[in-house]
Amino acid sequence: MRAAISRLAREAAVESAKSFRMEFDEPRFRGVVHPVDVHETLELTLSRFEMTGDRITAELETSLPFQVEGQVTVTPEMEPIDCQARVLVRVHLQASVSLQLDRSTVQLKPLVSELRADFTVEKIVPDNFVSADQLTVILNGLFAQHRERAVKTVNELLDAHPLGKGVMIDTGDQGDNPLIRGLIARSLHDELSKRGNMESGWHGHQRESDDNWLKQYRELTHWFWLDDPARHLTVGVPEFKLRDGKLSFRAEAQAKVAARIHSKASFLGETMIDNHFSMTADAKVAVEGTLQLGVAGPENPSIDQLTTEITNFRSPAVLADWLRHIVTDKINQTLRDHHAELKQDFAIAIAKLRW
Repeated sequence: MRAAISRLAREAAVESAKSFRMEFDEPRFRGVVHPVDVHETLELTLSRFEMTGDRITAELETSLPFQVEGQVTVTPEMEPIDCQARVLVRVHLQASVSLQLDRSTVQLKPLVSELRADFTVEKIVPDNFVSADQLTVILNGLFAQHRERAVKTVNELLDAHPLGKGVMIDTGDQGDNPLIRGLIARSLHDELSKRGNMESGWHGHQRESDDNWLKQYRELTHWFWLDDPARHLTVGVPEFKLRDGKLSFRAEAQAKVAARIHSKASFLGETMIDNHFSMTADAKVAVEGTLQLGVAGPENPSIDQLTTEITNFRSPAVLADWLRHIVTDKINQTLRDHHAELKQDFAIAIAKLRW
């Protein structure tokens, strides 16, 4: 999704920059400032990208050459001097983008809330009466004074551009939509991340006994959870089909699991084994589901298939192979016992999405 937003932002920036023009009628400068060579020089850097519900907050940076034409008054005692200058402007933008869904298309509504610019004069003609440093100071002062007008101008240009009116992201023959795909991945990531500690993870207890005079039993208690999901949890949506407002998808997650184990065994009423140890493992989760696209968000989400697998258990303690196999089997069974709960939680998380 970040890549899609970056591409759309550059397209909007190019079209808006070509029409950007600010006129000044101030004592120190009377003239116009406008970008040049937009197509060849404009490159955006997306420095921050956050999504909350139906809104994206982004910060973007770019450098762009501007042309300055007008009359400059260096001091009140001097007459205005006609000049032209080429200026490099470093721009920092903060913007929000609201997402609105109409059947199988997503519309983006951008709004710039903050704009900072730093002018550096590279070339000035004539340069015998006005220095580049003097004009740099004048232009930066003017922009600081007229910052609100610049923000208003940018938003008006964005609104005139198709992105501002709502761009329709073509679903194509494969029925793909990178924005909705990203929203689903984020919702599943957030839901799984809730199991990021021992208290919010899963717990299982199994006891097996031999019903005879030997009074022999084996007991295994285990707790397991996702280990630092912010670092180790990744979620993708490799399969995604959108047709006639109905979406079917398959999401896959990979994560690290942390576990604590208590293994106990007795014979003839005497405790023979009573061990506590920790383990780590690898987890894979696959989710298949469907939903109907509503105007404000998903409708009737359903998780139809859920598969989980925890493998490669590792422990700093030296464990017998038979105990490692038992732990693997029991923990996987405990997770399967919670599939119905997980499917419901995933469906609820997706239902809360808003475009």
